[in-house]
Amino acid sequence: MIGRLFKRIKLKLFLWHTKTKLIKTYQEEVASYEKACFKICLKLISNPDSEFMIAPMSEKRYIRNENF
Repeated sequence: MIGRLFKRIKLKLFLWHTKTKLIKTYQEEVASYEKACFKICLKLISNPDSEFMIAPMSEKRYIRNENF
C-alpha cells in the first residue's frame, strides 16, 4: 500500500515536471526577409479581394489577389 502511494506520487511529479518543460518558450532568430515575407502575407490575406487556397493533393497554400 505504501509502495503504491509512492508510485503515484512519483508519477505525478514526473508528469508535472514534463508539463513545465513543454511550456517553456524561446525566441528564435528570424531573418529580416522572413519578417518582410510574413508581413506581405498578412497584408494580402487581410485584403477582402484576396483568396486563400489550399491545394487538395499537395496541401500547398496559395494567396490569389489580382489587384496586387
